[in-house]
Amino acid sequence: MSERLCVWLDSNHVGTLTRKGRTALSFAYDAGWMCSGFPLSLSLPFQEHPFDDSRSRAFFDNLLPEQAVRDKVSKRLHVSQKNVFGLLAALGGECAGALTILHEGEIPAARPVYEEISRDRLGEIISLLPQRPLLAGEEGLRLSLAGAQTKLPIARLGSTYLLPTQGAPSTHILKPPIDDLPGSVENEAFCMALAKLVDLDAPKAEITETYPRGYLVERYDRVVHPDGIRRIHQEDFCQAMGLPAELKYQNEGGPGTRECFDLLEHSATPVGDRTQLFRLVVFNHLIGNTDAHAKNLSLLYDAPPRPRLAPFYDLLCVGMFEAQGLGQKNAMKIGGQYDPKFIMKRHWLRLADEAGLGHPDALTMITALAKTLSTGAGYVAEAFRERYGKSRAVPRIVEFIQERCRLTLERLAQ
Repeated sequence: MSERLCVWLDSNHVGTLTRKGRTALSFAYDAGWMCSGFPLSLSLPFQEHPFDDSRSRAFFDNLLPEQAVRDKVSKRLHVSQKNVFGLLAALGGECAGALTILHEGEIPAARPVYEEISRDRLGEIISLLPQRPLLAGEEGLRLSLAGAQTKLPIARLGSTYLLPTQGAPSTHILKPPIDDLPGSVENEAFCMALAKLVDLDAPKAEITETYPRGYLVERYDRVVHPDGIRRIHQEDFCQAMGLPAELKYQNEGGPGTRECFDLLEHSATPVGDRTQLFRLVVFNHLIGNTDAHAKNLSLLYDAPPRPRLAPFYDLLCVGMFEAQGLGQKNAMKIGGQYDPKFIMKRHWLRLADEAGLGHPDALTMITALAKTLSTGAGYVAEAFRERYGKSRAVPRIVEFIQERCRLTLERLAQ
């Protein structure tokens, strides 16, 4: 006996995800899509026969939440954590990228349907999300976002907040405060502002005017047009490499920086994208973002069939949470070194070799980033305070970054 879910990209039937027996998955492209479309993943090139369980599961499981969030969602839906097919059937109406996953016989709604939410209701949702991630189980909501952090896709048009229902597209991602990481909302919003300071490609992010306050970031895989919201396909690096989410960390067998740079050979602009990824690795080191794993990097198919490196997100100073046992080891080695406290000039030169960059150019980039962040973090913090009020977290982040920049410049000069 087999069950099927239909995979759609906008109004196009892309293929079918099939469950045979209790657990075995397979995915097959629609013949019409193979004539007119593009492969959903570098790990799922066009082929006439179905992909096996391993390759199908690696791509589609990566659309679902992870760890404690997944546990809470599963209990709410009465669906096993390991039941990828069942979870996608319940949550797959609005996913990362442009895919909509529907029951066999269903088609995407001709008109999107939204539920308007007041500012007070938004505050209630932010309070509720840690206990009910993705608002799973609420009538009409079929929303999924990957990752281990609680979040919710919403739409905002002007000053109006909306819950996307019946598979309608969202425009933003909302994150509540993380219970055991004080100041997480301010931390991430501030680090995203710092990314703008150094000209990294990062979407707009802000803090909601609610209590409690939430972190709100624009989706780079959505474009708002006068006639509606358009989805843009994307895949994270684990999906592109055919790896399950549990291998997102290098020390668990996941990709390191070399594999990430090599993946960008498939980009429409490989040289520029490798340079941007190099700058991101440096930036993450300088702000103390040790949790920059493979699922925090993505490819964007805004001009298919060849993708490009997607804008950067999930930028956070994890280093300020050392007291909670975090930030002591990088998700990926830098030039062979996991411990951020021991990154020397030789490690940066090895990273430059992996990226295909000349040593002088690489050292110039690192120096420029460190100097800009060292001098500019305080100015960004002042603007941040004027907009959002005082924050206990932001001055500590500035102090952390300035010390990390000082040490980096000192080692480069040796």
